[in-house]
Amino acid sequence: MPEVLAGLRIGFSLTLLGTLIGEMFASQSGIGHMLMIAMGRNDSQTIMALASLLFIFATAVNLALLNWHQRLIKAS
Repeated sequence: MPEVLAGLRIGFSLTLLGTLIGEMFASQSGIGHMLMIAMGRNDSQTIMALASLLFIFATAVNLALLNWHQRLIKAS
């Protein structure tokens, strides 16, 4: 089970990145689309807000999965 969670952590990061890139180039809504609009307008405040939102979300999920992984290792 700990190996599965390690894979989940890696997979989550890659999935989040892939989804963001997909939204940037092929979507009419979403954070990626908002980011492309802000980049086109040189709106640095919106770019930083979206980057911060993504960073906080990704870090929180990664830490939650890491905490779960460590509890499973201790239980084994």
